[in-house]
Amino acid sequence: MNKWRHSKRGFTLMEIMVMVTMIAVLALLGFKLYNAYQERKAKNTIMEVMQNIENFDAIVRINCKTIQTLIFAEMADSDYKTLKDYLTTDDGDIFFYESGIQVPGDGLQTRNGSFQKGWVVVAFDDALERFLINGNAFVAGSVFTEPLTARY
Repeated sequence: MNKWRHSKRGFTLMEIMVMVTMIAVLALLGFKLYNAYQERKAKNTIMEVMQNIENFDAIVRINCKTIQTLIFAEMADSDYKTLKDYLTTDDGDIFFYESGIQVPGDGLQTRNGSFQKGWVVVAFDDALERFLINGNAFVAGSVFTEPLTARY
């Protein structure tokens, strides 16, 4: 075997393959540990936000914007009068249930028009033919001084 190897310097193919394998295993281990760290960090951040009542209003604002986006998506797929009837009646509760938004400290929002703190409320303004979206703040009043809107 030595007659084919002209130089004593350098590495054999087997040595290089072992090194590449070791580096790949270490990289995979590091990636898994990093992902676990990021998940723990995200959970801790959510818990910190949920423990701070001032941040509840920020969560309700985000929920309002989520509902606004979902209304726009529904309006793109259907006639707005159908959506108006859908959201302004008890049948509209399905829309909120399927939205998957979470009310801080209260679980999943399952209906519209609740005056409970942290809930999103959607009303229809017949005169201007638009939806008004706001949330009931934890600190005081509504989360938006001017409600979000969604026009057909």
